[in-house]
Amino acid sequence: AGLRNTHVTGKDEVELAYALIAKFWGKGLATEMGEKILKIGFELLNIREIVCFTLITNKASQRVMEKLGFQYEGEIIHADLPHLLYCLIV
Repeated sequence: AGLRNTHVTGKDEVELAYALIAKFWGKGLATEMGEKILKIGFELLNIREIVCFTLITNKASQRVMEKLGFQYEGEIIHADLPHLLYCLIV
């Protein structure tokens, strides 16, 4: 999990990225990691906008993004696959 530079919808963005192996799904860890990483991004690095995206079929990841306060922006194609883009601005 962490922040990384990415290129989405024609512009450079900072992305919150996270992944867990299956045995750790459903334990709240993705949300907890996301909270800590967003705090670093917004408070220490002074980033004002962070994006996050997931496959359109990944309902659990969508829920994590919503719990973290991300707002749905729309559908995008990333890595030749349909994804949902979310954004969080402070």
